[in-house]
Amino acid sequence: MRTHHLNEEWNVIRNYIGEDSKGTGLPKMNVAVRRIYKAMSPWSYSHHAHITYFKGRYHVMYSSGWIDEDDVGQRVMFSTSTDFQTWTPPQPLAETRMGEHFGLTLTAGGWHIYKDTLVAYIGEYEYDLPPGSRKPDHIQQTPVKNANTWAITTRDGENWSERIEIIDRIIPNHGPQPTRSGRLIMAGGMMYPITDDPSGLTGWTPTGIYPRNMATPYMDAASGFGAAVPYFDPPRPLTTEGSFFQTDDGILHMFLRTWTGWLWHTWSTDDGLTWSEPEKTEFTDSSAKFHVGRLPDGRFYYVGNPSTEPWYRTLFVLSLSEDGEDWTMSYILRNEETAPFFEGTYKDHGYQYPHSMVLGDYLYIAYSVNKEDIEVLRVSLGQL
Repeated sequence: MRTHHLNEEWNVIRNYIGEDSKGTGLPKMNVAVRRIYKAMSPWSYSHHAHITYFKGRYHVMYSSGWIDEDDVGQRVMFSTSTDFQTWTPPQPLAETRMGEHFGLTLTAGGWHIYKDTLVAYIGEYEYDLPPGSRKPDHIQQTPVKNANTWAITTRDGENWSERIEIIDRIIPNHGPQPTRSGRLIMAGGMMYPITDDPSGLTGWTPTGIYPRNMATPYMDAASGFGAAVPYFDPPRPLTTEGSFFQTDDGILHMFLRTWTGWLWHTWSTDDGLTWSEPEKTEFTDSSAKFHVGRLPDGRFYYVGNPSTEPWYRTLFVLSLSEDGEDWTMSYILRNEETAPFFEGTYKDHGYQYPHSMVLGDYLYIAYSVNKEDIEVLRVSLGQL
């Protein structure tokens, strides 16, 4: 692997998705798929899945809503399995409650394991509407307030602690991920809090690429992304929903979702304290959340929807890289046509918002289907 230095620019970060936007020509992996939840009324929205393995059981959490994405009253559910084949009926991990005016919106924020403790992170906010007002049909366009992340812990996977306050003004994109030093980084939209507490429960300090000079404090949640754009200096597109990996020279590389058709890239040379101004890559992006990680053989991997057709999430791809720059070795994980069964705001076709982990001889990926069903798949590392 090539070593990168402060005064050395990376080569172009690029990928390959086949002959067209649907991945024609790419090899397709042999994957095992299990469904955890099939959408049914009244809980017809499911998204933001995260997977981990704790004390002999797989654990998957996800956001669960009535109809629309991130609407009032959204809760967090979880399911477990001892063998990957059979999963327990999903149960509430965090139930919603009333905020100042409407029901709170809860978002699955990911897992962290420290010694004999499993930590579950929950993002929480409420929509900022005056008392007595009617909830709008497209509430996701409404400003939010009181955004924060909290956690609960368990030592047996069944009995959970009381709520533990973690950090304000952020809804996690992925749960904490350690750097080589042991520091934990929680990738959000444009905020990437860090802590040196290995338990992941204290000491979280905001860092990231969000503007510090906003008229009101930046909030790393849906409406806060757009509110930050006028303060970007120099001007750039909206970048959000990061996921990072670390190269052998110690540099952290955060890939970012945009609405430009390409991933963008910011990096840190000081273990996440500061981050560079984001730059465009030549890694295609349909505008969707993704996840990156590292395989036991040292290669980096990406899981997501890299189609050149905007919002096309039926093409679900695994891409590999030996150096973090060349991601042209790509495979199709799923590409079967699928469509939402229920009505709902921002419902999209396809396999989306993945989170992954490597365990034993497999790569495991949890994701939503049409923002309705929750599935998990595994692919043998031997195929790679």
